[in-house]
Amino acid sequence: MKPDSAIEIIQKLRAAQFEAYLVGGCVRDMVMGLEPADYDIATSAHPEQIMKLFPRTEAIGAQFGVVLVIHHGHPFEVATFRSDEAYVDGRRPTGVVFTDAKSDVLRRDFTINGLLFDPIERNILDYVSGQQDIDAKIVRAIGDPAKRFEEDKLRILRAIRFGARLGYAIEPETWKAVCAMAPQVHQVSVERIQGELVRILTEGQAGHGFQLLQDSGLLQEVLPEVPWSTHLAKCLELLERERECDCPWHRSNHRRARMVDKSKASLGQASKMVSGRSWISPHNFPPNLLLPQRHSPAGKGSAGAYLDVKVLLACTIGFRSRS
Repeated sequence: MKPDSAIEIIQKLRAAQFEAYLVGGCVRDMVMGLEPADYDIATSAHPEQIMKLFPRTEAIGAQFGVVLVIHHGHPFEVATFRSDEAYVDGRRPTGVVFTDAKSDVLRRDFTINGLLFDPIERNILDYVSGQQDIDAKIVRAIGDPAKRFEEDKLRILRAIRFGARLGYAIEPETWKAVCAMAPQVHQVSVERIQGELVRILTEGQAGHGFQLLQDSGLLQEVLPEVPWSTHLAKCLELLERERECDCPWHRSNHRRARMVDKSKASLGQASKMVSGRSWISPHNFPPNLLLPQRHSPAGKGSAGAYLDVKVLLACTIGFRSRS
């Protein structure tokens, strides 16, 4: 996605005497030489000022300073610079205080996501050494990792996802906090956990991602019915290699190729079911899957809540050829 429409929004905010920048993952991707999938904007304008300035808006989180601006048919999140008040549930702040650009960056999760880009002057504002960590290929929490994760427990899983997807090392203090706080991930809603697991599986380097889940103790917390094994690791690796390889398989790998084709077909079915948000029962499982038979331990509650994620995972665990 090109940044033209997002830049037009920034230009309009600037014309009205507000500060405005591209922020977060889109800036990280641009620094890495990747084309962002979407663009978020941070500004000194308050929600009511944003909604007054643009004809098509939705107040999706105005109490937290977030407004959706529809421009040229595309939605863009425009958020007011803010600092968060106390977190009491490990998910969201009790309130926010509108502040300045630097304070807004310091409340964010990881240094690589804490960059601001001025598309008018074409310069990056970096208050947290995010560019340095991108160069060093490091995932590092902003400030105290335990405090960042205490604010939103989903950040524990996000550290794993960024480490896996980008192929980055997780900085030692950040990793220590991930491992120590893994049991607290249950404070996060199952829908949000599900979303992170699907992204770990589908955004690349799934094998590395699930190895990090295992090493940190998170796999036992979120998918206790799925034991880590060398078989699972090899299946994830096989799918990843096939995903990255466009060349045809050699004749000597014909049987392996057939297995991969079947697993890819099942992965596609599962992905459609997940994206469709439909309820999935074991009767919906593709027939060539060997599914885990054990139930989750009492109190974890993941057997039903993560069922569609398990379908996707099962495509990598137990694909079997019927022939």
